[in-house]
Amino acid sequence: MTTVRNWAKNQACVPAAVERPRTADELAALVRTAASNGRRVKAIGAGHSFTAAAMTNGVLVSLDDMNRLLEVDREGGRVRVQAGMTLKALGDELAAVGLAMPNLGDINVQSIAGAINTATHGTGLELGNIATTIVGMELVDGAGDVVRCATDADPELLRAARVGVGALGIVTEVTIQCVPAFNLHAHETIETLDDLLDGFAEFAASAEHAEFFWMPGARRCQVKRNRRTDEPARPPTKIAYARDKYVAENFAIDLVCRTGRRFPSLAPKIAEVVSGTAGERDLVDRSDKVFASPRLVKFVEMEYG
Repeated sequence: MTTVRNWAKNQACVPAAVERPRTADELAALVRTAASNGRRVKAIGAGHSFTAAAMTNGVLVSLDDMNRLLEVDREGGRVRVQAGMTLKALGDELAAVGLAMPNLGDINVQSIAGAINTATHGTGLELGNIATTIVGMELVDGAGDVVRCATDADPELLRAARVGVGALGIVTEVTIQCVPAFNLHAHETIETLDDLLDGFAEFAASAEHAEFFWMPGARRCQVKRNRRTDEPARPPTKIAYARDKYVAENFAIDLVCRTGRRFPSLAPKIAEVVSGTAGERDLVDRSDKVFASPRLVKFVEMEYG
Protein backbone atom coordinates (compact mmCIF):
# COMPACT_ATOMS: atom_id res chain seq x y z
CA MET A 1 0.00 0.00 0.00
CA THR A 2 1.15 3.53 -0.81
CA THR A 3 1.13 6.48 1.55
CA VAL A 4 -0.34 9.59 -0.09
CA ARG A 5 0.55 13.04 1.23
CA ASN A 6 -0.68 16.49 0.36
CA TRP A 7 1.65 19.23 -0.94
CA ALA A 8 2.23 20.76 2.49
CA LYS A 9 3.03 17.33 3.98
CA ASN A 10 0.67 17.97 6.92
CA GLN A 11 -1.91 15.38 5.83
CA ALA A 12 -1.38 11.75 4.86
CA CYS A 13 -3.39 8.59 4.24
CA VAL A 14 -2.95 5.00 3.09
CA PRO A 15 -5.78 4.32 0.61
CA ALA A 16 -6.91 0.80 -0.20
CA ALA A 17 -6.49 1.65 -3.88
CA VAL A 18 -5.49 4.58 -6.07
CA GLU A 19 -7.36 4.87 -9.36
CA ARG A 20 -6.60 7.13 -12.35
CA PRO A 21 -9.66 7.18 -14.63
CA ARG A 22 -9.50 8.91 -18.00
CA THR A 23 -13.22 9.40 -18.61
CA ALA A 24 -16.40 10.04 -16.65
CA ASP A 25 -17.66 6.55 -17.60
CA GLU A 26 -14.52 4.93 -16.17
CA LEU A 27 -14.93 6.93 -12.99
CA ALA A 28 -18.63 6.09 -12.72
CA ALA A 29 -17.85 2.38 -13.04
CA LEU A 30 -15.26 2.40 -10.28
CA VAL A 31 -17.57 4.41 -8.00
CA ARG A 32 -20.32 1.82 -8.50
CA THR A 33 -17.87 -0.98 -7.73
CA ALA A 34 -16.61 0.77 -4.60
CA ALA A 35 -20.17 1.44 -3.43
CA SER A 36 -21.13 -2.21 -3.87
CA ASN A 37 -18.10 -3.19 -1.77
CA GLY A 38 -18.93 -0.67 0.94
CA ARG A 39 -15.82 1.44 0.27
CA ARG A 40 -15.58 5.21 0.44
CA VAL A 41 -14.35 7.10 -2.61
CA LYS A 42 -12.55 10.43 -2.54
CA ALA A 43 -10.88 12.48 -5.25
CA ILE A 44 -7.60 14.33 -5.02
CA GLY A 45 -6.28 16.99 -7.35
CA ALA A 46 -2.83 18.49 -6.88
CA GLY A 47 -3.00 18.10 -3.10
CA HIS A 48 -3.03 21.81 -2.23
CA SER A 49 -5.77 21.50 0.37
CA PHE A 50 -4.33 21.87 3.88
CA THR A 51 -7.12 19.79 5.43
CA ALA A 52 -7.87 16.06 5.29
CA ALA A 53 -10.66 16.66 2.73
CA ALA A 54 -9.01 14.39 0.14
CA MET A 55 -7.56 11.80 2.55
CA THR A 56 -9.16 8.33 2.76
CA ASN A 57 -8.51 4.70 3.64
CA GLY A 58 -10.90 3.72 0.86
CA VAL A 59 -10.51 4.35 -2.86
CA LEU A 60 -8.57 7.49 -3.79
CA VAL A 61 -9.25 8.86 -7.26
CA SER A 62 -6.56 10.90 -8.97
CA LEU A 63 -7.81 13.24 -11.69
CA ASP A 64 -4.34 13.72 -13.21
CA ASP A 65 -5.25 11.80 -16.40
CA MET A 66 -8.44 13.83 -16.93
CA ASN A 67 -6.66 16.98 -18.10
CA ARG A 68 -7.82 17.75 -21.62
CA LEU A 69 -9.37 20.82 -23.23
CA LEU A 70 -12.66 19.54 -24.66
CA GLU A 71 -14.39 22.49 -26.31
CA VAL A 72 -13.83 26.18 -27.06
CA ASP A 73 -16.58 28.70 -27.74
CA ARG A 74 -14.61 31.80 -28.75
CA GLU A 75 -17.68 33.88 -29.51
CA GLY A 76 -19.24 33.16 -26.11
CA GLY A 77 -15.91 33.21 -24.30
CA ARG A 78 -16.45 29.78 -22.79
CA VAL A 79 -14.28 26.68 -22.59
CA ARG A 80 -15.06 23.16 -21.41
CA VAL A 81 -12.20 21.29 -19.77
CA GLN A 82 -11.66 18.10 -17.84
CA ALA A 83 -11.46 18.52 -14.09
CA GLY A 84 -7.81 17.51 -13.69
CA MET A 85 -6.36 20.28 -15.87
CA THR A 86 -4.04 22.49 -13.82
CA LEU A 87 -4.51 26.24 -13.69
CA LYS A 88 -1.10 26.69 -15.31
CA ALA A 89 -2.02 24.48 -18.26
CA LEU A 90 -5.40 26.19 -18.47
CA GLY A 91 -3.70 29.58 -18.71
CA ASP A 92 -1.64 28.42 -21.67
CA GLU A 93 -4.65 26.87 -23.41
CA LEU A 94 -6.72 30.03 -22.95
CA ALA A 95 -3.95 32.33 -24.15
CA ALA A 96 -3.68 30.29 -27.34
CA VAL A 97 -7.31 31.12 -28.18
CA GLY A 98 -7.26 34.74 -26.99
CA LEU A 99 -9.03 34.16 -23.66
CA ALA A 100 -8.15 34.41 -19.96
CA MET A 101 -9.55 33.81 -16.49
CA PRO A 102 -10.82 37.10 -14.98
CA ASN A 103 -9.19 36.31 -11.64
CA LEU A 104 -6.68 33.82 -10.26
CA GLY A 105 -4.89 33.10 -7.02
CA ASP A 106 -1.21 33.14 -6.23
CA ILE A 107 -0.57 29.46 -7.03
CA ASN A 108 -1.28 27.85 -10.39
CA VAL A 109 -0.43 24.18 -9.83
CA GLN A 110 -3.90 23.22 -8.54
CA SER A 111 -6.34 21.33 -10.72
CA ILE A 112 -9.35 23.37 -11.79
CA ALA A 113 -11.66 21.00 -9.88
CA GLY A 114 -9.62 21.31 -6.69
CA ALA A 115 -9.41 25.08 -7.02
CA ILE A 116 -13.17 25.57 -7.30
CA ASN A 117 -14.13 22.88 -4.77
CA THR A 118 -12.10 24.59 -2.05
CA ALA A 119 -13.08 28.15 -3.03
CA THR A 120 -9.60 29.19 -4.15
CA HIS A 121 -9.63 32.92 -4.72
CA GLY A 122 -7.65 35.82 -6.06
CA THR A 123 -7.89 39.49 -5.13
CA GLY A 124 -10.04 42.44 -6.17
CA LEU A 125 -13.02 44.17 -4.61
CA GLU A 126 -15.10 43.78 -7.77
CA LEU A 127 -14.20 40.17 -8.58
CA GLY A 128 -15.32 36.78 -7.32
CA ASN A 129 -13.28 33.67 -6.65
CA ILE A 130 -12.48 31.09 -9.31
CA ALA A 131 -15.69 29.14 -8.66
CA THR A 132 -17.82 32.10 -9.75
CA THR A 133 -16.56 31.64 -13.33
CA ILE A 134 -18.03 28.13 -13.57
CA VAL A 135 -21.24 28.06 -15.64
CA GLY A 136 -21.54 24.32 -16.13
CA MET A 137 -20.34 21.12 -14.47
CA GLU A 138 -20.37 17.36 -14.86
CA LEU A 139 -20.08 15.16 -11.75
CA VAL A 140 -20.18 11.51 -10.82
CA ASP A 141 -22.33 11.14 -7.71
CA GLY A 142 -22.09 8.61 -4.89
CA ALA A 143 -24.25 6.11 -6.74
CA GLY A 144 -22.00 6.18 -9.78
CA ASP A 145 -24.38 8.22 -11.93
CA VAL A 146 -23.14 11.00 -14.22
CA VAL A 147 -24.92 14.26 -13.36
CA ARG A 148 -24.80 17.53 -15.28
CA CYS A 149 -25.81 21.03 -14.21
CA ALA A 150 -25.49 24.53 -15.62
CA THR A 151 -26.76 28.06 -15.22
CA ASP A 152 -29.73 27.16 -17.44
CA ALA A 153 -30.16 23.55 -16.27
CA ASP A 154 -30.39 22.81 -12.54
CA PRO A 155 -28.75 26.09 -11.45
CA GLU A 156 -29.33 25.33 -7.75
CA LEU A 157 -27.19 22.19 -8.01
CA LEU A 158 -24.54 24.21 -9.84
CA ARG A 159 -24.46 26.81 -7.06
CA ALA A 160 -23.92 24.11 -4.45
CA ALA A 161 -21.51 21.95 -6.44
CA ARG A 162 -19.11 24.72 -7.47
CA VAL A 163 -17.69 24.76 -3.93
CA GLY A 164 -18.87 21.31 -2.88
CA VAL A 165 -15.62 20.06 -1.24
CA GLY A 166 -16.50 16.69 -2.81
CA ALA A 167 -19.75 16.27 -0.88
CA LEU A 168 -21.97 16.12 -3.98
CA GLY A 169 -19.73 13.97 -6.13
CA ILE A 170 -16.47 13.96 -8.07
CA VAL A 171 -16.18 16.72 -10.65
CA THR A 172 -15.23 15.42 -14.10
CA GLU A 173 -15.74 18.48 -16.33
CA VAL A 174 -16.29 22.21 -15.93
CA THR A 175 -17.42 24.91 -18.33
CA ILE A 176 -15.71 28.22 -17.61
CA GLN A 177 -16.88 31.72 -18.50
CA CYS A 178 -13.72 33.49 -19.57
CA VAL A 179 -12.85 37.02 -20.67
CA PRO A 180 -10.74 38.32 -23.56
CA ALA A 181 -7.03 37.89 -22.89
CA PHE A 182 -5.45 40.86 -21.12
CA ASN A 183 -2.17 42.05 -19.67
CA LEU A 184 -1.59 43.21 -16.12
CA HIS A 185 0.64 46.07 -15.04
CA ALA A 186 2.24 44.88 -11.81
CA HIS A 187 3.73 47.41 -9.39
CA GLU A 188 5.33 45.97 -6.26
CA THR A 189 6.71 48.03 -3.40
CA ILE A 190 7.82 47.80 0.23
CA GLU A 191 5.57 49.79 2.59
CA THR A 192 5.04 49.98 6.34
CA LEU A 193 2.38 47.86 8.00
CA ASP A 194 1.02 50.76 10.06
CA ASP A 195 0.39 52.90 6.99
CA LEU A 196 -1.37 50.06 5.19
CA LEU A 197 -3.64 49.26 8.11
CA ASP A 198 -4.44 52.92 8.83
CA GLY A 199 -5.60 53.40 5.24
CA PHE A 200 -6.77 49.87 4.48
CA ALA A 201 -9.98 50.82 2.65
CA GLU A 202 -8.07 53.20 0.40
CA PHE A 203 -5.39 50.58 -0.19
CA ALA A 204 -7.92 47.90 -1.14
CA ALA A 205 -9.44 50.28 -3.71
CA SER A 206 -6.08 51.50 -5.04
CA ALA A 207 -5.93 48.89 -7.82
CA GLU A 208 -8.06 46.19 -9.41
CA HIS A 209 -5.95 43.70 -7.50
CA ALA A 210 -4.27 44.82 -4.26
CA GLU A 211 -2.61 42.61 -1.66
CA PHE A 212 0.24 42.65 0.81
CA PHE A 213 2.36 40.07 2.61
CA TRP A 214 3.49 40.58 6.20
CA MET A 215 5.84 38.51 8.35
CA PRO A 216 5.15 38.71 12.11
CA GLY A 217 7.78 40.86 13.75
CA ALA A 218 8.43 43.00 10.70
CA ARG A 219 7.32 46.61 10.28
CA ARG A 220 7.37 46.48 6.51
CA CYS A 221 5.28 44.54 4.00
CA GLN A 222 5.62 43.45 0.42
CA VAL A 223 2.81 45.21 -1.45
CA LYS A 224 1.38 44.21 -4.84
CA ARG A 225 -0.93 46.30 -7.01
CA ASN A 226 -2.03 44.86 -10.35
CA ARG A 227 -4.00 46.83 -12.95
CA ARG A 228 -5.33 45.85 -16.35
CA THR A 229 -3.48 47.61 -19.13
CA ASP A 230 -3.28 47.93 -22.89
CA GLU A 231 0.50 48.27 -22.65
CA PRO A 232 2.56 45.63 -24.46
CA ALA A 233 4.23 43.00 -22.31
CA ARG A 234 7.58 43.87 -20.73
CA PRO A 235 8.23 40.88 -18.49
CA PRO A 236 11.19 40.70 -16.11
CA THR A 237 14.46 39.20 -17.29
CA LYS A 238 15.21 35.65 -16.21
CA ILE A 239 17.81 36.94 -13.77
CA ALA A 240 15.41 39.48 -12.25
CA TYR A 241 12.65 36.87 -12.00
CA ALA A 242 14.97 34.41 -10.24
CA ARG A 243 16.18 37.12 -7.84
CA ASP A 244 12.70 38.33 -6.92
CA LYS A 245 10.65 35.17 -7.04
CA TYR A 246 13.09 32.48 -5.97
CA VAL A 247 15.56 34.29 -3.72
CA ALA A 248 13.41 37.02 -2.15
CA GLU A 249 10.03 35.29 -2.07
CA ASN A 250 11.13 31.71 -1.39
CA PHE A 251 14.64 31.48 0.07
CA ALA A 252 14.08 34.46 2.36
CA ILE A 253 10.73 33.19 3.65
CA ASP A 254 12.24 29.75 4.19
CA LEU A 255 15.01 31.36 6.26
CA VAL A 256 12.47 33.09 8.51
CA CYS A 257 10.46 29.89 8.96
CA ARG A 258 13.49 27.75 9.79
CA THR A 259 14.86 30.37 12.18
CA GLY A 260 11.49 30.76 13.86
CA ARG A 261 11.21 27.05 14.50
CA ARG A 262 14.70 26.71 15.94
CA PHE A 263 15.24 30.13 17.54
CA PRO A 264 11.83 31.77 18.08
CA SER A 265 13.30 34.88 19.71
CA LEU A 266 15.30 35.67 16.55
CA ALA A 267 12.40 35.31 14.11
CA PRO A 268 11.11 38.93 14.42
CA LYS A 269 14.58 40.34 13.76
CA ILE A 270 15.12 38.08 10.74
CA ALA A 271 11.63 38.95 9.46
CA GLU A 272 12.38 42.68 9.64
CA VAL A 273 15.57 42.23 7.61
CA VAL A 274 13.97 39.89 5.08
CA SER A 275 10.86 42.05 4.60
CA GLY A 276 12.92 44.64 2.77
CA THR A 277 14.81 42.30 0.46
CA ALA A 278 12.27 42.09 -2.37
CA GLY A 279 12.67 45.69 -3.50
CA GLU A 280 10.48 47.41 -6.08
CA ARG A 281 9.25 45.74 -9.26
CA ASP A 282 7.37 47.21 -12.20
CA LEU A 283 6.43 45.05 -15.16
CA VAL A 284 3.70 44.15 -17.64
CA ASP A 285 2.90 40.59 -18.60
CA ARG A 286 0.13 38.15 -19.52
CA SER A 287 -2.45 38.15 -16.72
CA ASP A 288 -2.04 34.56 -15.55
CA LYS A 289 1.74 34.95 -15.39
CA VAL A 290 1.39 38.01 -13.15
CA PHE A 291 -1.23 36.47 -10.87
CA ALA A 292 0.81 33.35 -10.02
CA SER A 293 4.16 32.97 -8.32
CA PRO A 294 6.32 29.90 -7.64
CA ARG A 295 5.85 28.68 -4.06
CA LEU A 296 8.68 26.32 -3.18
CA VAL A 297 8.49 26.66 0.60
CA LYS A 298 6.02 24.24 2.17
CA PHE A 299 3.47 26.05 4.33
CA VAL A 300 0.15 25.49 6.08
CA GLU A 301 -2.50 28.17 6.15
CA MET A 302 -6.00 28.83 7.40
CA GLU A 303 -8.22 31.49 5.88
CA TYR A 304 -11.46 33.13 6.92
CA GLY A 305 -13.78 34.93 4.55
